[in-house]
Amino acid sequence: MIVLRPGTSADLEDLARLHGACFSSPWDQVSLAALTAQPNVFTLIATQGGRARGFVMARVAAGESEILSLGVHPQSRGAGTGAQLVHAAATQAAEQGATEIFLEVGEKNQTARSVYDGLGFRLVGRRKHYYAEAGGESQDGLVLKADLPLGKVGGQSRGTPLG
Repeated sequence: MIVLRPGTSADLEDLARLHGACFSSPWDQVSLAALTAQPNVFTLIATQGGRARGFVMARVAAGESEILSLGVHPQSRGAGTGAQLVHAAATQAAEQGATEIFLEVGEKNQTARSVYDGLGFRLVGRRKHYYAEAGGESQDGLVLKADLPLGKVGGQSRGTPLG
């Protein structure tokens, strides 16, 4: 069973490890510490059996929120953890006064895009060649937005199709 809890400075090593398992250009512990020390930034950790299996980092400012990073360990994907983390971050952001939430996703990441579509996110922008890939290739970053509060996890999409 997945349990979500607030992240603390004691989680920085686990966050760096998870970031490394999830991304080809991971953030290190120093970068994560600097980010989490900023005002209005919060982290949620998904644990299973006492081990960190996923995380979301978000920021709230001026009625808006942004997911800064989201990752689920490759061995834990496909069980809805990412959707739970996004929904929990959106709920916390709304409790802190945000009325909308933004995030970015690689254009080729169909799995994540499907999750975000199911949560009501819609395409509002594109960042050309935003994500670097192996071999010098790149892909566009899609900027997505959803109004808060989000619908239920796994509920019907409230947005338009992505891409």
